[in-house]
Amino acid sequence: MESGFCIRLVRYSTALILFLSVVLLCPRYSEATIMGLSPSDTTFSPETFAARFRAMTSFKADSIPHEYVAFGDVRGYVHVLRKEGAGFVHSWSTFSLGSPIKDIFADDIDADGVIELVVITSEGRMFVFDTKNRQMVWENTGNDFESVSTLAIDQLDRDPAKELVLCADSRLIVMDGEKLLREYQSADLYDADYMVIGDVDLDAEKEIVLDSGFVVNPRTLYSEWQTDYFGTRLSLRDVDGDGIEELISESTGGALRVYDLDIRQEKSVF
Repeated sequence: MESGFCIRLVRYSTALILFLSVVLLCPRYSEATIMGLSPSDTTFSPETFAARFRAMTSFKADSIPHEYVAFGDVRGYVHVLRKEGAGFVHSWSTFSLGSPIKDIFADDIDADGVIELVVITSEGRMFVFDTKNRQMVWENTGNDFESVSTLAIDQLDRDPAKELVLCADSRLIVMDGEKLLREYQSADLYDADYMVIGDVDLDAEKEIVLDSGFVVNPRTLYSEWQTDYFGTRLSLRDVDGDGIEELISESTGGALRVYDLDIRQEKSVF
């Protein structure tokens, strides 16, 4: 199981205070120093480093031959760091996006070979940045949503571009990754702070899984079934090698729970 699931995640506010102090004071710094550990303790990947923050992600691509970490701060800025050796150096930052950064996703959403950063803020704004040209390429209008609670990116149709699935104003909304237009939205209301997408029952169709306990058909956005609250920090992994991905979540107190969604029951608790 990946280290992001095994390490208790540092709370956003405390971590960013420490992180920003290092960024502002040191032109070059090691990732282990920021994590509060000595470099000899272990070797950290950018993915492990990024997992320490809520509004943070890591990415790499052929178009930009380095590994990067992007994180958002409470002032509304996104900062991109480039990994060099055992440390990170500042690469570029955005202008202020107007409110604290809630989450960041890195993916090639329009199938052009370039990674985009999809950023959501605490006031329901969405921004897309081209990581090659370091430019904003899209933003929603200020009155689109009052809030965007979570977002996932996946391939849901047959065109090359991916889809963005949002839980915004308590509705699920599917947007095209190339045109960034709203394709359809749910008639039903859903509450979710975490969301994952995958084929959880081996029926060759993907499902949207919400932390609030809903398993939703992505084509119709109607619930296939629901149960009690799954937990936070959702991820899908085939942990038992049966060819079907299990849902891994964090419950109250930090325990990890594993669910077999194909038979609709909890598998184990760690």
